[in-house]
Amino acid sequence: MKSESTYHYQFGAVVKITLRDGEVSEEEKTFLDHLAKVLGISQEEMITSCKTISTIH
Repeated sequence: MKSESTYHYQFGAVVKITLRDGEVSEEEKTFLDHLAKVLGISQEEMITSCKTISTIH
């Protein structure tokens, strides 16, 4: 079983790709919500990841 930090890293990589063009479509938001649920990432963690990654780019 993968560790929680591995899941967060993988989720962060997907968020980074999603934010690459500077916009997140409704389909992408839906996908990120679904992926976060599958990986056991809370809504708060998901929002924090998105904000952190968006400020880096």
